[in-house]
Amino acid sequence: MRTLRFFVAGMLVLAAARAQAEILLHGVVKHGERYLFSLSRDAEADSHWLLLGADFAGYKLKNYDADRGLLTLEADGKQIQVHLPDSRVRSATLRPEDLQQFSDADLESLGFHRIMGGETGAKIARAAHITLAELRALNPDLNFAKLHVGQIVVVSSLPDS
Repeated sequence: MRTLRFFVAGMLVLAAARAQAEILLHGVVKHGERYLFSLSRDAEADSHWLLLGADFAGYKLKNYDADRGLLTLEADGKQIQVHLPDSRVRSATLRPEDLQQFSDADLESLGFHRIMGGETGAKIARAAHITLAELRALNPDLNFAKLHVGQIVVVSSLPDS
């Protein structure tokens, strides 16, 4: 089964001087060679999962140095870095069935698909522009005779950054 490595960091606060607001970094998911970041505007707001290059609260997610645990954001030519301290990071496994909370758009950007009513493996493969054999190879533990609505399947590897 394909898994993602999930690094949970306690809420780290990034003071956004330009906006006079705070941005909270809730966690980082590594998927292949790419990272997905969970950010929110404050402790009360819903968090959003974003890839590098995305815009959030007036900032663009520019770079992530995994060796140093630094996420760099940029706005108006000014760079801000958020550090994920090793002492506050723990690992866990994030499996496709754990992805129910993600929006369909976030799932698609990560190479997953949420099954809708009436879909079959062949229909899913066609929509993802892959063969049924490729779909089966991406989901070796999946019983294609028992697909159900809401189930998450892998439909592609992430494109290169």
